[in-house]
Amino acid sequence: ADGQWTYFVSDRGEEGLGGQDIFRSRWIAETNSWGPAENLGPDVNSSYDEEGVFVTPDGNTIYFSSKGHTTMGGYDIFRSTFTDGRWSRPENLGWPINSADDDLFFVLMPDGSTGYFCSVRPGGLGMDDIYRVEFTAPQHLGQAR
Repeated sequence: ADGQWTYFVSDRGEEGLGGQDIFRSRWIAETNSWGPAENLGPDVNSSYDEEGVFVTPDGNTIYFSSKGHTTMGGYDIFRSTFTDGRWSRPENLGWPINSADDDLFFVLMPDGSTGYFCSVRPGGLGMDDIYRVEFTAPQHLGQAR
């Protein structure tokens, strides 16, 4: 985004909500250093592990994997948006991105049309295969009869 924030995953003991959580820190130009880490809070972080946070270029959307929230099994990929000073409840991206196995490390290309993620789902070439997903604009199929 603007280079003022960095996002990361950490197990920070008393600062966390359980397992690994997502934190962010703001760059302080006056001191030429990063400010204190801020936990993104209970709407984003769960009592289970969060992993692999990705921030969109505008800084207003994060994608991450979690074993908490409502998953299809193992780690699932979620999206949360920053609106009115807080992060929204995470939205599970669902099938076919998520599976009953671990789905992690989602990244989205800058134009938003293509994403990549890692999965251990059946049918791959081994463990932790990389998958590509393409997003298209909705198409009107005509009036329902």
